[in-house]
Amino acid sequence: MFIIRSALAALVLSSAALAADCPKDALSSPAAGTTCACPAANIMNGWVYGTGRYTADSSPCTAAVHAGETTSSGGEITFYTGGSCPAFASSTANGVTSSSWGKFDQTFAFENPLPDCALQQAAAATPAPTAAPEPAATPAKPATPPPAATDEATPDQLQARADAYAAIVPEPLKGWNATAREGVWSTSGMTGYSVTGGRIYKFDSPGVHDLTIFVFGMPDGTPYPRYETMWTGTAAKVKIAGRDAVRTEESGDHMIVFRNEAGVFLVVGRLGSHATTDAEMDAYAAAVDFKEFDKLPAK
Repeated sequence: MFIIRSALAALVLSSAALAADCPKDALSSPAAGTTCACPAANIMNGWVYGTGRYTADSSPCTAAVHAGETTSSGGEITFYTGGSCPAFASSTANGVTSSSWGKFDQTFAFENPLPDCALQQAAAATPAPTAAPEPAATPAKPATPPPAATDEATPDQLQARADAYAAIVPEPLKGWNATAREGVWSTSGMTGYSVTGGRIYKFDSPGVHDLTIFVFGMPDGTPYPRYETMWTGTAAKVKIAGRDAVRTEESGDHMIVFRNEAGVFLVVGRLGSHATTDAEMDAYAAAVDFKEFDKLPAK
């Protein structure tokens, strides 16, 4: 009986180890492989750099959704770490858009051996479309009147607005690098309902030291719900970069939120587990051209 109980206890301990939550990044994970569990909460909100093979400061769980290893509902994954790649390609898959980046010394993937670094560049050459193409229209009968005009924005109009949002985020400060400015939009139930533009900034030092600046709107011109709730809630407004802002923390995300009169939001963000400081967030907020931000339309 003692042997059976000991065996069952070992099995329980082994299962518990396999069910441990995944780390926020793979910087300290072993090359031999890490098996862990991805909770559904915030699984789609991590930062991901690369396609198929990812920088080690990417979120393993969000990367796993991007790679098709799990879904937004979460689940168990196994990933393996490896050496550097000279560049990382951006792509959109399974509701996650990864970012591009230059050389990074540590990487991970969901197969062993890790995919060749050169495979990323093929993905970069054929990026996924921002939105699904419209289905071909069926010709109307001669007696049928044309459909009534609507106020819905066209894909070209949404992309132009996203690009305008991305254009006003600042250049990287001294000692920092940044991804290219990128404007994206979505009217999909899977990837969300938004018009956004911005970039990711990384400080040139060991460790995870980064922040984001993104501008947020909605396709129909209404204020972005998450940030409108913050703005109209009980949080006190503070003065940052000479204007009203909300400084808040939510599920480990530290944010400075600004709003223009049209209802467009600009958010400076960082993860609390990373080395970035509030002072660095304030410095980037001060670098924003708020005259241009105030010109941005909601629709």
